[in-house]
Amino acid sequence: MFGIGSFYPNVTKAHGERIKRYRENKKLFKGQHFEILEKYNDVLSTYQQRQVYVTTNLAGLIAKKSADFLFGENALYSSGGKDDSPEQAKLDEWVKLNDIHITNYESALSNAYRGDSFYKVRWGQEHGGLVPKELDPFRVIIEAQNAEYVFPETYPLTQPELWLSILLFLLKFQTRTRRNGC
Repeated sequence: MFGIGSFYPNVTKAHGERIKRYRENKKLFKGQHFEILEKYNDVLSTYQQRQVYVTTNLAGLIAKKSADFLFGENALYSSGGKDDSPEQAKLDEWVKLNDIHITNYESALSNAYRGDSFYKVRWGQEHGGLVPKELDPFRVIIEAQNAEYVFPETYPLTQPELWLSILLFLLKFQTRTRRNGC
């Protein structure tokens, strides 16, 4: 996974195509078909290129309908115990505090064009300490993550089994060169 003198994640190999596919599918979802389909223009004959097409955003429609089918109504969550158990009460509290119904709907919507969904569960403050503890207490926070920032690793011995997921934000820096000591 990590090697001396190497970069991680190696986006150009294993994850590059996945991230490129996410970005292209998102453009299709938003109705920006021309940007994606433009690259196939040289494959079409001159007659096909001059045809007039009426386009509809079927990708967006299918994604929204799928999310509606999955989470149009609130899901029920069970701790596996009785309805009045302390575990069930705590689970209901987490669902309410984290707006899980909205989070699931939004995740299903973006999952329709990405193909992957990831959640991060953490203990902390929602505003990261910028607000006093009395106004922003420590609690369980459940957040959907952008799949472009998640790099799953499978267990080396059993490939399909997920071993760990690494959450990274990829940043590109441009360096300026100084001229004449300035």
